[in-house]
Amino acid sequence: MKVSIVKAEEKHLSFIADNIRDADKNEIYDLTLMKPLEALKKSLEVSFLACTGLIDGKPICMFGVGDTGMMFNTGRPWMIGTNEIDNVPVTFLRRNKVYVQKMLDCYGFLENYVSQENTKAIDWLKWLGFTFDEEPVNMGVFNKHFYRFWMVKQ
Repeated sequence: MKVSIVKAEEKHLSFIADNIRDADKNEIYDLTLMKPLEALKKSLEVSFLACTGLIDGKPICMFGVGDTGMMFNTGRPWMIGTNEIDNVPVTFLRRNKVYVQKMLDCYGFLENYVSQENTKAIDWLKWLGFTFDEEPVNMGVFNKHFYRFWMVKQ
């Protein structure tokens, strides 16, 4: 099994959108009413840094960071995965910490929101070292519960 992380490209979008995890698909829709392909295109477009995780050349996730547009030096990290991401080796997940550090080097402060229902993403974000607010906030068109998560460069 060959694991690699490459610069995100448009050619990766359709495969990820067509094989997106239900939790990511639901989170995107609940927050924005966007379909997966539209959300991936938008995320890629607004990101300062965007990467695709590949297993044997097949895209399993795309992640990146873009400006919040609200605060100077604040980045908004994101990740959209396929069902295959649950089968990746720990070595792949460890590489994610390097990219979080690159995001912090660019921005100094990272912040975003994750659906309370997206428990795998919450576990992954905690493993990466993000801090979570204790109480969720109501967000999106359906006023669902989302947790704010954040990290400050040390």
